[in-house]
Amino acid sequence: MRVIKSSGETERFSSRKIYRGVLRAGGSRKLARATVDYLKKRRTVEKEDIISLISYTVDVDGNVILNKEI
Repeated sequence: MRVIKSSGETERFSSRKIYRGVLRAGGSRKLARATVDYLKKRRTVEKEDIISLISYTVDVDGNVILNKEI
């Protein structure tokens, strides 16, 4: 599978890169696995599509909470 980057270039899909990116953004391992599993079922993925799979909220203490949109 190919990933279409925001620049229009394509690169090979890397589940490890997606997984680590979700974790770096504060997501749980469960969310990272679910995101990778969902994306593996697609033929092509655009960067904006990946970003739109995860939404976030900020609690009263300023903590970011990631939510799955899949």
